[in-house]
Amino acid sequence: HCLARHESTFNPFAYNPDGPYYGLMQFNAQAWSQTPYAHRSVYDEYASASAAAYLISIGQGWRWPVWRSCDM
Repeated sequence: HCLARHESTFNPFAYNPDGPYYGLMQFNAQAWSQTPYAHRSVYDEYASASAAAYLISIGQGWRWPVWRSCDM
Protein backbone atom coordinates (compact mmCIF):
# COMPACT_ATOMS: atom_id res chain seq x y z
CA HIS A 1 0.00 0.00 0.00
CA CYS A 2 2.68 2.52 1.04
CA LEU A 3 4.98 1.42 -1.77
CA ALA A 4 2.29 1.58 -4.46
CA ARG A 5 1.22 5.03 -3.26
CA HIS A 6 4.79 6.29 -3.45
CA GLU A 7 5.64 4.66 -6.78
CA SER A 8 2.52 5.36 -8.82
CA THR A 9 -0.14 6.97 -6.62
CA PHE A 10 -2.03 3.68 -7.15
CA ASN A 11 -2.11 4.10 -10.93
CA PRO A 12 -1.56 0.71 -12.59
CA PHE A 13 -0.82 2.49 -15.90
CA ALA A 14 1.81 4.86 -14.51
CA TYR A 15 4.86 5.46 -16.68
CA ASN A 16 8.11 7.16 -15.76
CA PRO A 17 10.42 7.80 -18.72
CA ASP A 18 13.47 8.17 -16.42
CA GLY A 19 13.89 4.39 -16.13
CA PRO A 20 11.79 3.79 -17.96
CA TYR A 21 9.54 2.39 -15.23
CA TYR A 22 6.07 0.95 -15.71
CA GLY A 23 2.92 0.14 -13.80
CA LEU A 24 1.69 0.16 -10.25
CA MET A 25 5.05 -0.71 -8.70
CA GLN A 26 7.20 1.02 -11.33
CA PHE A 27 9.23 -1.88 -12.72
CA ASN A 28 11.96 -1.54 -15.29
CA ALA A 29 12.11 -4.25 -17.95
CA GLN A 30 15.09 -6.03 -16.38
CA ALA A 31 13.51 -6.33 -12.93
CA TRP A 32 10.15 -7.40 -14.38
CA SER A 33 11.80 -10.17 -16.36
CA GLN A 34 13.22 -11.64 -13.12
CA THR A 35 9.80 -12.26 -11.58
CA PRO A 36 7.41 -15.21 -11.89
CA TYR A 37 4.92 -12.73 -13.36
CA ALA A 38 6.97 -11.71 -16.39
CA HIS A 39 4.52 -13.52 -18.69
CA ARG A 40 1.80 -11.06 -17.60
CA SER A 41 1.47 -7.40 -18.44
CA VAL A 42 3.48 -5.04 -16.26
CA TYR A 43 0.29 -2.94 -16.19
CA ASP A 44 -1.67 -5.76 -14.47
CA GLU A 45 -2.00 -4.41 -10.94
CA TYR A 46 -2.24 -7.87 -9.35
CA ALA A 47 0.87 -9.08 -11.18
CA SER A 48 2.77 -5.89 -10.36
CA ALA A 49 2.00 -6.04 -6.62
CA SER A 50 2.73 -9.77 -6.50
CA ALA A 51 5.99 -9.35 -8.39
CA ALA A 52 7.12 -6.62 -6.00
CA ALA A 53 6.27 -8.82 -3.01
CA TYR A 54 8.23 -11.65 -4.62
CA LEU A 55 11.34 -9.53 -5.21
CA ILE A 56 11.18 -8.10 -1.69
CA SER A 57 10.86 -11.63 -0.27
CA ILE A 58 14.08 -12.70 -2.00
CA GLY A 59 16.04 -9.72 -0.74
CA GLN A 60 15.60 -7.32 -3.64
CA GLY A 61 13.68 -4.61 -1.82
CA TRP A 62 16.58 -2.31 -2.63
CA ARG A 63 14.93 -1.82 -6.02
CA TRP A 64 12.48 0.50 -4.22
CA PRO A 65 14.48 2.79 -1.93
CA VAL A 66 11.32 3.82 -0.04
CA TRP A 67 10.25 0.26 0.87
CA ARG A 68 12.12 0.17 4.20
CA SER A 69 10.09 3.12 5.46
CA CYS A 70 6.81 1.31 4.66
CA ASP A 71 5.14 -0.94 7.23
CA MET A 72 5.60 -4.23 5.44
